[in-house]
Amino acid sequence: MVSHSSLVNYSQAMIKKASITSKDETALLSSYAFDLGYTTVYTALISGITLHILSEDMYRDPEQLVEYTTSCTYLKMTPSLFSILIHSGKMEKILEEGKLRMIILGGEPVNQNDLKQFRSLDHKRIIRILNHYGPTESTIGCVTGD
Repeated sequence: MVSHSSLVNYSQAMIKKASITSKDETALLSSYAFDLGYTTVYTALISGITLHILSEDMYRDPEQLVEYTTSCTYLKMTPSLFSILIHSGKMEKILEEGKLRMIILGGEPVNQNDLKQFRSLDHKRIIRILNHYGPTESTIGCVTGD
């Protein structure tokens, strides 16, 4: 059994790793019941920051996703959703108009070609990418790397 203290410890560690402050905003880009969502929901609740709740239809539509992404400072998403964003032709708008400073990827393997394409778009390195992995039995994540 995993105690609640593990979730609190995990959330506080992510807040520190991601340098989350009261000025940040994020959006839930998965089901709240999926472990990927825990990172978003609990770091937002503990930090007291704005948490945008998007429907699945909204976050799977690049037009709507970009609208929320421009107001967010960090996001946690699957590499599949990251790929949709990269190939949508909307990444330039996020880089030019948005406040996004970090994307945390998790839940599945990261596509190296997507990362290369992202870095070619974000040549100034405005947005930090964290690869976040860990079995749920370890309370969501146990390894994070830039």
